[in-house]
Amino acid sequence: MQQDTNLDSNLTGNWKEMHEQIFAFPDLLSASLEKYNESPWTLKDYEGIAFAGMGGSSIGSMITKDIYDLNSKIPLIIIQNFNLPRWITRNWLLIGTSFSGNTYETNNVVRAAIERGIDVKIISSGGKLLELANRHNLDFFKLDKTIQKNNIQIQLQPRAALPMSIAPILKFLSEIESINFNAEQIYRELDSDRHLWNEENNTEDNYAKRFAKIIFTQIPIFLGYDATASVAYRAKCQINENAKYIAYNNVFPEFVHNEIESFGFDEVNKRILAIILSSKYSTVKNKRLVDVTKGILQEKINVFEYTNDKPDIFSEIFSMIMFWDFVSLYLSILNQKDPVTVNNIKVLKRNLKKILE
Repeated sequence: MQQDTNLDSNLTGNWKEMHEQIFAFPDLLSASLEKYNESPWTLKDYEGIAFAGMGGSSIGSMITKDIYDLNSKIPLIIIQNFNLPRWITRNWLLIGTSFSGNTYETNNVVRAAIERGIDVKIISSGGKLLELANRHNLDFFKLDKTIQKNNIQIQLQPRAALPMSIAPILKFLSEIESINFNAEQIYRELDSDRHLWNEENNTEDNYAKRFAKIIFTQIPIFLGYDATASVAYRAKCQINENAKYIAYNNVFPEFVHNEIESFGFDEVNKRILAIILSSKYSTVKNKRLVDVTKGILQEKINVFEYTNDKPDIFSEIFSMIMFWDFVSLYLSILNQKDPVTVNNIKVLKRNLKKILE
């Protein structure tokens, strides 16, 4: 299976399928928010909230945490492991997310939380997590496994399910933190942006296609801070999985305490592209730190700062995510790699199943 490397050619096969999943981002988010409103989760007073999830299923929790962390009244933590920390007690909430519902690490943490008497809420398309939710009468948000386009059912990839899995978390926390979440405004912003970056726009007018060409043959390092920290991680992951292309990420201010000293080989430096994801909603100190750092980096490597101008932080973050999703798709075309299949991950999971079950 091949796709013409001319980015303005019509997409076919799995490239077309992945495009439809990325293009559906605003629709999936909007539909999931409405679905949550029809059956909202039970609110309680919590001492803290723990999010359990792995891989693409953890991204929604990470983004939510980055957005709410500075102003949250209670601690928010991410668990990406087999174990539930002992200090998380029955006064906490655990939100377990797994697209398949069969992620070993997440299931293990959820079971431990149930045994400990902790309030648990589940986000999944089914599997063992759904069984646990039904058995213990837990709040549950069921994810769709497919989307429909032109009367054709498309199997949804877990990493493309982000707008669905993040919707109940954002709505639930906005109720806890009393933060305005303007769903209609967010949809309008994202709907406008996706038409700028979709396959029908030629490269000349399509910033996502042009940026894929900039990245191709370079090694991107995504650098985020405050609310864009997890966006940098998401961009890295999408390029890894969709384009089968090497990419890295780091965060400010940690980056300036170590990695900033690593650019000592001129031949390697020529191929490194630092992509700084900036937000107008970030803290002043981090913005100043980024400005100083850029000046130092530009003497060693290629540096690009990406931002957008949105009326609210949710629109800004989601727009950034969707942009890099599109870039990763176009990069997969240039790299001639199937954006849907993840063969190495499948082999790993198959081997893990033999060990863990």
